[in-house]
Amino acid sequence: MRWIISLGCMVIALLIAGGSMGYEVGEKQLIGVQDLFFDNFESYDNGTFPSSGGWVVKNWGNGEENQTITDKVSCYGLKSFQLWGNEGWPGAVVYRNISAIRNYDIIGFEVNVMVWEYPSTTSAESAVVAFYNFSSPNVESSPVIVFRSADHCIYTGKIYSWWNWSAMENLGKWHPKVWYKFTLIYDRPKECFDVYINDTLVLNDYPAPAGWQISAIKLASGQAGVKCYFDNIRVFAVIQGGTVYEYIPIIIAVATISTIILLRIRKEK
Repeated sequence: MRWIISLGCMVIALLIAGGSMGYEVGEKQLIGVQDLFFDNFESYDNGTFPSSGGWVVKNWGNGEENQTITDKVSCYGLKSFQLWGNEGWPGAVVYRNISAIRNYDIIGFEVNVMVWEYPSTTSAESAVVAFYNFSSPNVESSPVIVFRSADHCIYTGKIYSWWNWSAMENLGKWHPKVWYKFTLIYDRPKECFDVYINDTLVLNDYPAPAGWQISAIKLASGQAGVKCYFDNIRVFAVIQGGTVYEYIPIIIAVATISTIILLRIRKEK
């Protein structure tokens, strides 16, 4: 009988020690994605600026009338947001009512972008999408997607450094009148981000510090002076749970000892 008690004590001890004997098999477990902001521009009247939705003008570019909702071009639904810069002066807007974005470690944006034509100039950017700090716009390091005019390539890097193209990542060619879906996921504790184009991962763990200062999202038709269209923009947070642990060795040990006890009891009966 004593040996049964001893084995029972071993089982209890293994169960109690399970928390410290398990080993980590992954990082924090993904629970889901929470939308912090979404706009497909369908609720605004054609030919208007979407100020009622919280959009704010940063630069008027090629004129106030050219930063507008249009029903002539769309990726989904019937409408999109047209921005039109001027050579030397972008058409840029910011959505800044995303105060909850500061509460999450991992954030991201998703947007569909189309540039209408190749620009005549090669010295400026065509389209821009970026995380943004509205209160301190000159803070560097916020992630950005840029359609470059000179080589017709898409670049990513840190905002306000896009004139230093050699310091940015080339993600491949862009073509006019083609919609591109971008998803950028920024891990602020790790200070890096991933980029997906049309749901395919094209860049992993690109370094970008200063992410806690992000408070807004920016869209722009750059100083190349071409029409750019934006649709289905979403800002989201990745929600995570606790770290995943594995307890297989402990479970095997407990099951083995329990089986021995049961067989011994049956034999004594």
